[in-house]
This record gives sequence, structure tokens and C-alpha cells, in this order.
Amino acid sequence: MTTYAPGVPPQNRNPQSIGFLLLDNFTLISLASAVEPLRMANQLSGRELYRWHTLSLDGRQV
Repeated sequence: MTTYAPGVPPQNRNPQSIGFLLLDNFTLISLASAVEPLRMANQLSGRELYRWHTLSLDGRQV
């Protein structure tokens, strides 16, 4: 059985994909507050741990 140190993800995993559903009148600060920790985790690890996408109810660009 393979074990890993807590908080240290294995190197061979694919990035975790996260979608943010942006509704009418969303605030940019709320989106930035959610994305920034993911971006910093990627930067500090030196690899892509997280990938994010913005989504809308009608599928059009936000």
C-alpha cells in the first residue's frame, strides 16, 4: 500500500477541475476570493493541482 505525507498530493494525479457558476450580479471579489487560493496552490507547488472554469446558466460567455 502506498501512502503520502498529509497535504502533499502525489505527482501523477490529474489537476482537480472546479466550475464556478456565475449568476446575475455576481461580485468579482467573491470569484477572486475563491480562485486565488487555487492559483496560489498551483504556483507554490510548481505544477497544476487545480483547474477552474466559469459557467453560466445559459451556457454563453460570462
